[in-house]
Amino acid sequence: MKKIKLLGLMVISIVLLGACSSKSESKSTNDSSYDYNQTNSEVKEANNSQKAEFIVLAKKEIKKLYQIDNFEIDDSSDNLKVNIMPDDKSQDGSETYKNVFSGISNFTYQDKIYSFDFIYSKTDENHYKVLYLYSNYDANNKISVPLDSDK
Repeated sequence: MKKIKLLGLMVISIVLLGACSSKSESKSTNDSSYDYNQTNSEVKEANNSQKAEFIVLAKKEIKKLYQIDNFEIDDSSDNLKVNIMPDDKSQDGSETYKNVFSGISNFTYQDKIYSFDFIYSKTDENHYKVLYLYSNYDANNKISVPLDSDK
């Protein structure tokens, strides 16, 4: 009886180890072999590394736009929502935006909680363009690039 239990535990362990170590087949935009010119026509949920990158870029842009420091972004799954959006264009059609990431969350600054919306387009591994940034921290100060999808 002990041998059967031990064998069962070994099988479960091997299955769990295999499930935990399997790699995702979709390439992250953080992967150096990622094709930044590929098109996207659907909304997809961002993976964990893309969410982490979103947090880093949001913190950088919030700090720059609102001239604040020492704030924390809420990265809990209850509040942080990040999606990869379909490709978009500027309203005048002069620019196409690929690898568009859109997300919402909250940040805490001086013991107050503020919400924010942040949209950006990755142009390559190290560069991006902010398309939209808004927070109720300062409703009069925002970045908003007119997009074709806004029409």
